[in-house]
Amino acid sequence: MGERRSWWIGLLLFFAVGAAWALLTPYNGAYDEHDHVVRAAGVVRGQVLVKPARGVNDGGYPVVPASLVPPGWDCMMVVNPPGANCLGAAPDSHAAVPVHSRAARYDPVYYAAVGWPLLAWPDMTGVILARLVSALLCAALLATALALLLPMRQRYLPLAVLLAASPMLGCLNGIVNPSGMAIDAAVLLWAVFLRRYGAEPDPPPELRRRLAAIGAAAAVTLVVTRPEGFLLVAAIGVAAWLAMGFPRPRRIGWAAGAVAAAVAGALAWIEASRVAEFGDQAQPITWPLRAVVRLILEQNVDYWLRQTVGLFGYGTLGLPLFVYCAWAAIAGGLLVAGFAVADRRRLALSIVTIPLLCLAAGIAADVVMSRIVGFWMQGRYFLPLWVGASLLAAWALRDAGGEALRRRVYAAGLTIWAGTHVAGFAVALMGYSTGRRHVPGLGRWLPATGVTLPWLLLLLGLAAAAWLLYPFVRAPRAAPVLVEAPVLEVADAAA
Repeated sequence: MGERRSWWIGLLLFFAVGAAWALLTPYNGAYDEHDHVVRAAGVVRGQVLVKPARGVNDGGYPVVPASLVPPGWDCMMVVNPPGANCLGAAPDSHAAVPVHSRAARYDPVYYAAVGWPLLAWPDMTGVILARLVSALLCAALLATALALLLPMRQRYLPLAVLLAASPMLGCLNGIVNPSGMAIDAAVLLWAVFLRRYGAEPDPPPELRRRLAAIGAAAAVTLVVTRPEGFLLVAAIGVAAWLAMGFPRPRRIGWAAGAVAAAVAGALAWIEASRVAEFGDQAQPITWPLRAVVRLILEQNVDYWLRQTVGLFGYGTLGLPLFVYCAWAAIAGGLLVAGFAVADRRRLALSIVTIPLLCLAAGIAADVVMSRIVGFWMQGRYFLPLWVGASLLAAWALRDAGGEALRRRVYAAGLTIWAGTHVAGFAVALMGYSTGRRHVPGLGRWLPATGVTLPWLLLLLGLAAAAWLLYPFVRAPRAAPVLVEAPVLEVADAAA
């Protein structure tokens, strides 16, 4: 299958999954969407640099149409949320009102790119359209990563990209939230490093130039979508260099210059916007340090690990335990196998060190931040680096075990990946429809488009994944065996 055709199928795959979540999710139904929707609506109306709230940065108050925000916008941000009917109906008025957003001082690039539908449709229609724009951009990043890795001899790499597109990432790609795009850009940056320095033979000059352009675009996207994006770009570059051992560049090319300019712009924005400051809504935890560490180890680490796979709503709608175990079997098996067969010590160490360092950094961050704003760390924050361990493991595997084993691994991986997406979608739909606690009079919530269209989009994405990766599953056709016909000796009639 050609690289261009693979890209289009990959775009269909990832956009269909993201679009399914975009239609399924109620307003502010998942991680901080309200804050990002209000920020996007403000940016496209020219409110780029918003005055900090309460004297120090606790977000700000963009002025947006009243019709954008339903009265119960925060009703699902609780441990046991009710059904999404608790949101209520947004006002019909388009009168401009100040609305608080904790993201009001984030870098405006992502919000300008996805928020333009909110100009013409300052209501739930505009939110869904903005989600679809975001899902399309995210799908383009993942499709490019998949298309870059499909031609390589390391035949487990496409499976690693598929596992990076977990239900959690599908959900993030389907809402207005830059976290999904940041993770997708990180996957693409890892793919560029692998295709550039992990391919055999070395790519030709034309492909190297194209990879430089794609890598610069991925790095710049990561820098402008997260306040800590420049640190993630540096960490990915160092980790890839340590694992793969590619030569240091002799000169700074235009691609590196573009990334450096984006980093400089991001640092200038952080300084000007005061986005790194904390406001008076902080709720520091004053427990003894031992109690804080114990809670992190006993509860938060489990929460982080489950969130890398799928934990929906505000961390309240989880998958059944056996689904997490099945996912861990295929994803963990890939890491263990890559570590076991890696032909270089530093590659093997990188595969195992990246997840361990992510967990260690998460624990340290939560210990520190608990004294400032409360428990802060989220498992999805690991994913830009976390996915690199799986990609490096797949690169280390090459074609280990032969074709028969690879077919079985792909069959199991596709089945678990698709089954986990279906389970996550069902869990989220039930959670949004009825909630985790009954509230008299609320009734059952359904998406505005109904449930059929989101399900059809999800199944379309799963079918596209099967279509794209089916060549890795099917057995090759056996070559025809030519059997020579027996030669019959005919007695000479004259004898």
